Amino acid sequence: MSNQGKIYTYIHLFVPNDQDADDLMQETASTLWEKFDSFEQGTDFASWAVTIARFKILNYRRVKKKALIQYSSQTLETIAAYAADQVRQELPAKDYLRECLQKLSAQDRSLIQMRYAQSVTVKALAKRLGRSPHGLYSSLSRILLLLMDCIKQKHIAEEHL
Repeated sequence: MSNQGKIYTYIHLFVPNDQDADDLMQETASTLWEKFDSFEQGTDFASWAVTIARFKILNYRRVKKKALIQYSSQTLETIAAYAADQVRQELPAKDYLRECLQKLSAQDRSLIQMRYAQSVTVKALAKRLGRSPHGLYSSLSRILLLLMDCIKQKHIAEEHL
């Protein structure tokens, strides 16, 4: 239970939709219970749990492939490493994300809201906005990188306090 927030934050970095993140958290918790006998006492439980969550996320992405932004393997690995580091350091990443979202332009924030909070597919969103799906993917990737950079800067600033 003490690691639930860390695991959920990790999942939510990859799955911004609250309902899907909740479902993946439940699946992860169920798997943790099923595989608890394989956990080695004395090792880092949070890291073990995040690894299981990561496999749940990868499966989710495979199943929902058409509706999700497709990142390169290198980008996913970078995000995974950063998110795992966030879990280990117990950073308030979700609070940072909220603050960083407020720093976005109204247009960028609206785009992120429609895509992730409202779960509008990229295809439907592109049609609604009169844009190409490819151009929309590029915009979303740019915004997500801005958010990651902002979160990282907040983390650095917090370390120096």
